[in-house]
Amino acid sequence: AEKEIAIRERKLDAEVRKAADARKYEAEKAAEADLIRRQRDADAKKYEAIQEAEARKAEAEALRFAMEQEAAGIRAKGLAEAEAIEKKAEAQKKMGDGAGTAPMLVRLAAERGFEAKPVPMARYLGEPISSTRIRAAVAAGDLAAAAAMLGRPFSISGKVARGRQVGSANGVATANIPTNGLATPPNGVYAVRAAVRGERFGGVADLGWRPTFHDARPDSPILEVHLFGFDSELYGQDIDVEFRGFIRGEVEFRTKDELFAQIARDCATAQKLLLYSKA
Repeated sequence: AEKEIAIRERKLDAEVRKAADARKYEAEKAAEADLIRRQRDADAKKYEAIQEAEARKAEAEALRFAMEQEAAGIRAKGLAEAEAIEKKAEAQKKMGDGAGTAPMLVRLAAERGFEAKPVPMARYLGEPISSTRIRAAVAAGDLAAAAAMLGRPFSISGKVARGRQVGSANGVATANIPTNGLATPPNGVYAVRAAVRGERFGGVADLGWRPTFHDARPDSPILEVHLFGFDSELYGQDIDVEFRGFIRGEVEFRTKDELFAQIARDCATAQKLLLYSKA
């Protein structure tokens, strides 16, 4: 009887553990689904902001083109006068005396035989968009704000430089792009989309100083990009790399094996992020 009781107790324990494992699995699935949903909602909001910025940019381009077409037909002297008026208005605006206004430019242009159409200043969150604001957003890692002001995802372009081929030797070939003198986001790992040879690829990129390899520290941060599904030679090729999502900060690993194990996890995370990112 005692043996039978013991057998029943073991079966009951096994059933309890199985039920607990099932609940844990369901909780993990629910958490992952919630994470994906929240990321999808955030990406949708970012996309709407980018689309709005693109529409504003297109409107501004159309207005500027119309003004240029009107100005193209005037005499050389009239064009020189128009340029002088524009420079004077800009200078007065910078000095803050209020004389260089859009209505004044419209009136003076009409007097000289062409039409001036004021273009509304593009704004983001109520403030004028400028290269200074965009650079500040990039430096702070606010890629959503930078994309909204640019009207497109922030990107870094350059020629692929030859590296030490450590990644290739470990099954993770990378295209190395020097960033000296360029605006860059904080060092770390990002999900990216890259354009090369007229095609686009998803990928994962590391921006930083290669802290794990003490004997290969560059003069400036290097952008190392691994493209999914791409295995051709890229040295000397032009490449444009769009930053689509931040994955993690720059880390120094104790061993090369630890580094490449983390890269595998970074690739998986990047693929999930790109799944809900606009192509």
